Amino acid sequence: MSYLNPAEAAEKLEIGYKSLLRLLKRGVLTGAIKVHRSWQIPLKAIEEYKASLNIPEGYLTIAEIAEQLNLTELWVGRLIRAC
Repeated sequence: MSYLNPAEAAEKLEIGYKSLLRLLKRGVLTGAIKVHRSWQIPLKAIEEYKASLNIPEGYLTIAEIAEQLNLTELWVGRLIRAC
């Protein structure tokens, strides 16, 4: 089985590192284990989680919006919450 470290998993999911840690603490990514104070996340768990999101075709992630607007993901999140 192939495992990813948290930075790789966050990049694969297109979310921030802290958001990934929240998913790990909630037990959303099944099979993730902690080895010497560092998480190891199965690639299969990442793929299953992405498939469970059911993002409609044509929708953009916050990361994609931030890149297109040349803003940080934090600012895009603040703009979304302000609406």
